Amino acid sequence: MSHVFVSYARVCKDYVDRLADELEARGVPVWQDTEQLRFGEVWDARVNDAIRGASLVVLVVSREWCDSEPCQNEASQARYYKRPILEVSLERDVERTAIQIANEYRRVSPISSLTATVETRAESWLRGGRKRRDLLQGRSLREVVRLLKWDHADSILTDNAKSFILASKRFARIVCAFAVLSALVSLWALISFLVVKIGNFGATLIGSYGYGSSLLTYSSEIGNRVDPYLVADVTTNTLDNRAWTLSSIINDGYSRQLMMRSALDAITPTERMDAEEAASRGFSFPDATRTRATADASSITAELSENGAVVTLSTDGDSGALVTARLEMPSFDLSFSPDGRYLAVLGEGGIAILDGHQGSQLLFLNGTQNPEGSTLAWSPDGSLVAVRTPQDYVFSWPVRQDTTILATTGSTFVDGASVKGGELAAFLASDGSITFVDVSSGSIEDVDDSLEAAEALHLAPGPGEMDFYVVARPADDPDATRLIHVDCAAGTVAELSLPDGLVPTCVSAVAGGSELAVGCEGALLMLDATGGVRNRVDGLNVSAVAMDADGRVFAGTQSGDLVVLEPGASEVTCPESAVTRGGTTPLAIAVGSGRAVSVGKGTVCGNGSRALTREWGTWVERDGITSSMTDSASPYARTIAASSDGSLFVCGLSDGTLVTFFPEDGFGVSARHELGSELRGIVISSDRTSVIGAAGDGTIVRVAVDLAANDQQALRDRLDERVRQGLEFGLYHNEADIS
Repeated sequence: MSHVFVSYARVCKDYVDRLADELEARGVPVWQDTEQLRFGEVWDARVNDAIRGASLVVLVVSREWCDSEPCQNEASQARYYKRPILEVSLERDVERTAIQIANEYRRVSPISSLTATVETRAESWLRGGRKRRDLLQGRSLREVVRLLKWDHADSILTDNAKSFILASKRFARIVCAFAVLSALVSLWALISFLVVKIGNFGATLIGSYGYGSSLLTYSSEIGNRVDPYLVADVTTNTLDNRAWTLSSIINDGYSRQLMMRSALDAITPTERMDAEEAASRGFSFPDATRTRATADASSITAELSENGAVVTLSTDGDSGALVTARLEMPSFDLSFSPDGRYLAVLGEGGIAILDGHQGSQLLFLNGTQNPEGSTLAWSPDGSLVAVRTPQDYVFSWPVRQDTTILATTGSTFVDGASVKGGELAAFLASDGSITFVDVSSGSIEDVDDSLEAAEALHLAPGPGEMDFYVVARPADDPDATRLIHVDCAAGTVAELSLPDGLVPTCVSAVAGGSELAVGCEGALLMLDATGGVRNRVDGLNVSAVAMDADGRVFAGTQSGDLVVLEPGASEVTCPESAVTRGGTTPLAIAVGSGRAVSVGKGTVCGNGSRALTREWGTWVERDGITSSMTDSASPYARTIAASSDGSLFVCGLSDGTLVTFFPEDGFGVSARHELGSELRGIVISSDRTSVIGAAGDGTIVRVAVDLAANDQQALRDRLDERVRQGLEFGLYHNEADIS
């Protein structure tokens, strides 16, 4: 096996030096980046080589590490080269951390070590001008082709490595028939030289794939706040430029998707009208800007600070502030939506949309310059917010682009499940009641309150169409957690006794509910529909559990592990590790089409989401939903659901963000932040076009799934439309002919 690469901030050097000594003493070779590159420098080739050839990349995470551009580039490079990653904390004892790293180092899959070797040789081949003598040949080539089944290559190799292996296989065939194919060999060498020449242009200009992609994304993020129309225009022109398109920075689908999505992150106005038309549509603008506003629906008052940089929410008549929120810009006008759910705050650079109760920012709307004297107004239904400038131009933005409020209940929802073949969504509330929602119409069909609970926790479908297994604390015994069978059709409630007084923590069932898995404090149980024990694995403190159609169980533990219990097996299987672990605790797992994805504490901030996939006859643990797809500051997620075909996973983050994840696409992840409360129950429609969700504040919503977000032509069309609207509204003045 190769070395361990350690990424760390310079201020942590003493800790890392001691850690390296401990690892070396245990026979683990360590490579440290001791020269921490400054932002803007070309990626150091030695660091790149060390990451590419590492058996394990260790991230020593600290505040300084998170703020360090070189450290973030190192993590980006490790993910690009699909290196196994382990996240460790400075707060942990050096010796214990060294033991953890050494154990993880020895657990690394032989496949991973082989891919490291291939990546390293591929880079040498590229740097050497793609010479034939540097290709894999003979036994080495046969070993690589045998172990790296080519149908899995997309998930474990970079494009350069795949080109390298393809070239090696091609050359092997050429050697077998050199007399016939000698002319083709010469042609191939010439083409290789030209491709490398073009590729080196991009590499010299930006530095590396990871650094280049990060720079493009960062540039779009900054540019969108200044002029989103210019960013959209430049992005399309860059994609049309042959030299850039063939460069190493945007030479694949991932980079192009990244560029276009980043350019479309800004929310720009969709309409321009005059003041008279705005008035006819119900927009009522004040005569002057306001520093104080009150929501009639909730009696909450919002007040801007003297410098306009802070807004304070308080209850009418209450001297104490509910929450204080710092704004991204000095602001001069504010207004609540008619239902009080949202607070719009206007500044020169745009409109911040805050949650009307919690003060957290949900959206930022821009694309216009709003001089002093501009004012805000909402449409009567609260779906649009508009700005009127002193010149009486009115621009409007959609506030809920993808989310429709279906109902507002008094329940505190905690979990959800799909029933009746996907026709109904069943949402469990903390008081034990179950609300049924028609997935097609979005209407509430029924509310069953057979179970009276001090606190309900988890829900799984039972053997009938309207019965469930529920983990709850009964109202008559609130200190005890029980597994309860609730038959809503019959109106009956029955406790299922667990052996040895085990305390249930979570539950899952196969389709039809004939078999269920129960996670407990100290064991994982497999039960039949009556509660009879079919299998038991002791020694596990289970925090999340899910079953697939074959009866296979995926379990997350309090210690942060993901394990698999195969049907009929007496012990769980630990998957091969190839992800950032960080000690995060899985809180929910969804299963679909041979893949399990977990979320939990640290899902966004600490890459705590992981995916298990079946590769080369073994389960491999990789990144799931990570921080690369959203800037959400959410510390955890407690719910995730999969479509029936396993092609779509949907996750609700604690800050109200909804994440859609198409795992097969590699870049098919998008986020929507239009709710202020966390979704705790999620059901995906059978056609995957929408999600029915139940939030902790009792709201039931429908959220549209943007299936076209993975289509490059659709993204190009949206970029063109943005530039066209900017020109039409007079907000962009590029003289180029934009079709």
